[in-house]
Order: sequence, then structure tokens, then C-alpha cells
Amino acid sequence: MTAVALVAIAVFASACGNSSSGGLGVLLGDSSALRMAVDDVPAGQPLSFGSLMLCVESAGAATVTGVDLDQPAGNARVDAFAIRPNPFASGQDGLGADRKALTDVAGGFVPANPQVVSGPCPAAGTSSAGDGTAQLSELGVEVSWDGHGDYAGSKALDIHYQKDGRTSVLTVPFAVWLCASACPSSLPG
Repeated sequence: MTAVALVAIAVFASACGNSSSGGLGVLLGDSSALRMAVDDVPAGQPLSFGSLMLCVESAGAATVTGVDLDQPAGNARVDAFAIRPNPFASGQDGLGADRKALTDVAGGFVPANPQVVSGPCPAAGTSSAGDGTAQLSELGVEVSWDGHGDYAGSKALDIHYQKDGRTSVLTVPFAVWLCASACPSSLPG
């Protein structure tokens, strides 16, 4: 499997780059965009990935109601998603990537439960697990594809959520590509 290492906690990024939006926020890796390209994925095989840490930018909780591939290419789809408490805060590993259904991944992902994020976002520029990140939530996502073509995926994820009576979407620059054989280096994202 070829994949970019998923860096657990490095740089805070908020919805649409506006840290005063009061909505859902996400901690990304060292760059402003992450990319995961997975070789040799058969049609219908689930691939679950995580290490995307979610938080709320203002008091209150947000309920994640859906996760989609943003402007997908090919027939890749999100089959399930779930939230669990920050595993890094207790010295555990994040999900990373695994060729299993999200329900078969150890560590507390339960897609059928309400997916609530209530931990506050740490200050911008936070760079370690000791800087207010213990209350974050890890987002786990399961994707698959129909196997038609050489690859399918997207340059970003859309996280749909409700907070303070409003429905919003947070687009995260996290590219996900599933490939029939070796993934080409020219994939977007």
C-alpha cells in the first residue's frame, strides 16, 4: 500500500480558513494538504483511514451528519464514518489506513452512534499533544470503489455537520485515491 504518512497533530486548519467561524475545525499534518493513494484495491474492498482530528471552534458541540468525497473522480464513495476520542492523548495510535471495514477496526469506531465533537480547538499553531489537544476527536472514514477504470477518488473530503442550529460543510484538503494497480504519480491533490 502506498500512502502518505498521516501526521497526527501539527497545524490547526478551520472551516474555509476562517478561525472565527465558530464551527467545526480539523488538525491536519505538516502541510496544508495531505494525500493518500492506495495501490491494488479490488472493487468493493473497504479501506478505512483516520488520524484526522476534529474540534469545535466555539463553545458547544457539533454533530457530524455525513462525510463525502468532494467532487469525486470515478466511482469511489464513502461507505461509513465515525468519531472516537483522541487516541494520541492516551498514548495509542491513530487509525492511519487499514484494508478493513470501519466496524472491523479496533479502537472504538461505532458508525451507528451519534457522531458528536465537543472538544475545543487548540490555539492556532499548536504543535504537540500537550497543547490542549487531549479533547480532540479522531474521524474515521471507510471508502470503497466499483473497480471501473484505473483509479477513483477525490482531492478533498466534505464533512457535513450541525452546530448551533446551523448546517455547514467543512472541506478538508485530504486527497484519497484508490487504484486498480500502482497509483500514478500524476493524481491530483
